[in-house]
Amino acid sequence: MSARRRQNTGMDDRHLDEAVLGLPQPLGVSGGDTEAEVAQLRATVEQLQTALDNRPRIEHAVGMLMVLMSCSQDVAVFTLKRVSQYTNRKVIDVADLMTGSVSTRTPLPQDLGDALALTPASLRRTAAAGGRVAGPF
Repeated sequence: MSARRRQNTGMDDRHLDEAVLGLPQPLGVSGGDTEAEVAQLRATVEQLQTALDNRPRIEHAVGMLMVLMSCSQDVAVFTLKRVSQYTNRKVIDVADLMTGSVSTRTPLPQDLGDALALTPASLRRTAAAGGRVAGPF
C-alpha cells in the first residue's frame, strides 16, 4: 500500500499488518501493553513448553497401551485419561508411572493397576470395529 493511500485510510503499517494479514502487533508497539499482559503471555509460553515436553512421554504410554490392549490410539488415549481420572493423578504422572514400571520391572501402584483392570473388553471391541470411543467406562 502506498504512503499516500495509507494517509488517506489513516492506517499505518502496524494496523495494516493486523487488519489485513491477521498478524498481531509485537509487544511494545501499541504502547498499551501492561505487566499483566506480559505475565499472561509468559504463562502461556510456559504452558505450551510443558505440553511439548510432556507429549513424547504420554505418547510412549499410549503406545504401550495400544500394544498391551491390542487397541487403537483413540482407545489407548481414552484409557489413559480415564485411569488418570480414576486415580486422581495427572495424565503425565500416570504415563510416567506406566513407562517407569516397565523400564524398572517394578509393579504398578495398586490403584493404577486396579484402574487399568477396570478397562472393559468393550473398549477393545470398539477399537477392533474401527469405532471411536464415547461415553463412560
